[in-house]
This record gives sequence, C-alpha cells and structure tokens, in this order.
Amino acid sequence: MKYLQATGRMHGFESLAERRLLLAVDFVASGDEVLSQPFRPRFSSKDGKGEHIPDFLLVSGEGGWLLDVRPAHLVKERDVLRFAAARQAAQAAGWRYSVVTGWRREVMTGLETLSAGGGR
Repeated sequence: MKYLQATGRMHGFESLAERRLLLAVDFVASGDEVLSQPFRPRFSSKDGKGEHIPDFLLVSGEGGWLLDVRPAHLVKERDVLRFAAARQAAQAAGWRYSVVTGWRREVMTGLETLSAGGGR
C-alpha cells in the first residue's frame, strides 16, 4: 500500500513498477481521485473473446486518465490487443490512455529522493 498526498489515503499496487507510478502521480498529478483496477472491459477479436483490467484511473476536474503499467521488456503480443481494448474504452469515456513502460533513472532517483525527504 502507498499513501498519496494527492488523495489523502492509501492505494494498492501489485508491482514495483506500479508503486513508481503512484509516486510520480503524487508529485505531478492534480488528480482528485486515483482508482486501482477500476473496471474490467471485455472485448472480442478475430482470436475470440478477452478481457483486461487496467491498472489505474486518475480522475480530476480535467477529466480521466486510464493507465496500464508494464515494463517494456514484459509487453507481449497479447498485451497489445488488451491495451488497444483499454484505449477504446478510455476514448469512449472521453479519457486519455497511456501504457507506462518505464522511467528514466534520473526521474525516479529525483522523486524517491524528494519523497524520502518529506517533500511532496
């Protein structure tokens, strides 16, 4: 669990990559709400039916931002279809969509240093 100043409560995460995203969100997002695994879109493709649970939905007065978190070296072919379905769901709702595949080392070093020092 990770406490976010932006929301004033704890948020769950399943991986170090997701924890890093929450850290970044807490520093840069003007979000009113962060929802973990917000919904499960189901989809059909030429290969059959599938489903996918996006990792986070950030909600603010500016709208929503649906996020999936997957280190680039772990993205598989089947993930591309799932991410496309999530993107379509986000677009239908009027939200942005991104897949977070990693961070530059200096970004995370800076955020972790600021976080450890008690800065927001």
